[in-house]
Amino acid sequence: MIECKDADYVLAIAKYKTISAAAKSLFISQPALTKYLKSLEQRLGVILFDRNKKKLQPTVAGAHYLRYASELVTVKKRMEDEILRVRNEEKGQLRIGFSCTGLRYIVFDALDILSSRHPSFELDFMELTSPEIERRLIDQTIDIGMITLPSSSLELESQVLFEENLLLGVPKDHPMVMRGSTIANSSYMWIDLSLFRDEYFVLRNKGTHFRATTDNLFQQYNMEPKVLLSTRNHYSTVEVAKRKQILFFIPESFIQDQSTSENIEYFLVGMPIAKISSGLIYRKNMPLEIAALEFLHITDSLLQERARINLHN
Repeated sequence: MIECKDADYVLAIAKYKTISAAAKSLFISQPALTKYLKSLEQRLGVILFDRNKKKLQPTVAGAHYLRYASELVTVKKRMEDEILRVRNEEKGQLRIGFSCTGLRYIVFDALDILSSRHPSFELDFMELTSPEIERRLIDQTIDIGMITLPSSSLELESQVLFEENLLLGVPKDHPMVMRGSTIANSSYMWIDLSLFRDEYFVLRNKGTHFRATTDNLFQQYNMEPKVLLSTRNHYSTVEVAKRKQILFFIPESFIQDQSTSENIEYFLVGMPIAKISSGLIYRKNMPLEIAALEFLHITDSLLQERARINLHN
């Protein structure tokens, strides 16, 4: 059997090539280490080091032992680091950035649950645009983000959590509302975006992922939108559109969870029908902290429950 202390001692001997140097590095006496090595070799029934040369060299059996001893020490270090990380997280911090996506209400509920489970935990929660979240993740000033996908950075990983329809909001007294087409299994009608080629729009700010999605949609129709105003979030978009009675885009979840004007008709657009994806984003090659994983698990559970409720309704 390989014990952790055995592995540390044998690896030190292999590294320093002499008993005296290895003993010094281990803060034990040379005779004690010599006795320990002989005892270990007797237990194993093999010689681990060739002592016929000035510098000790591992035997064939010793080389096999060293390979597994090295793996054992690596696993031991990972275990210690993980335990330390868990201990620190019990009184640590989780920094989350979120954009104005269909996940926002689920995120608030998930944070409430996480806070109730870990009352001493410090949660730093901030609303940002998707590009701001990406920059902060790369700078390591936040731990995870919830954004409109896809991510534009190769340094980040993403995971889709939620997909929904992208809707076009049109004033109900607009003459084109009568041009909508019925779509099977949908409560929304579909309309040809090119019908609004000469119309004014309220759009999200340039540089946001949501704006990139709507810009791609315009490109499909070879349209150059006439933009009356650009806004930072969907709340401002809806407010301006209601006041000015002009067109805008919005995620379906936003109008399901938010009171919107009765004077607006919502349509599906695009062929295929345009969708918006929201999800988790985090740094590549850096495992999520346990609190972040728990937050993700809670969010996923809430999304599944929401889907079941919508299905039954």
